[in-house]
Amino acid sequence: MLWYAFTALTIWPHYLGYFNEIIGGSKYGYKYLRDSNFNWGKDLPALADYMNKNKSNEVILLDYVRQADPVAYGVHYRNFTSEDFKIPQNKVYAISADVVETVDWAKDREPTAKAGYSIFIYDFTKEATK
Repeated sequence: MLWYAFTALTIWPHYLGYFNEIIGGSKYGYKYLRDSNFNWGKDLPALADYMNKNKSNEVILLDYVRQADPVAYGVHYRNFTSEDFKIPQNKVYAISADVVETVDWAKDREPTAKAGYSIFIYDFTKEATK
């Protein structure tokens, strides 16, 4: 019972993103389930929080295929162009974990941050300022 209580505390408030620790926990859940089994738009508020906390007033580039409307959560975005899938620019990119393999440069790159467990954030504006 203590283990379950501990797990519940560590995953809070992202309960829908819970995966058993046997597979590596929620951090690796996207490798096992995709589509509507994994991403329901639940992390769009976390993406908006990231943008607000990091003063990212610019429009981000978003590769997100769910039906939830990111604008409804305060996420100002534009979709990827064909070039964005190949070479990142000096921008902030957000990619739904269930389609991250479709972006050539993101396959082997650690994200700058994550919005919950289902949206990976790659901030190339920060890399440019280092």
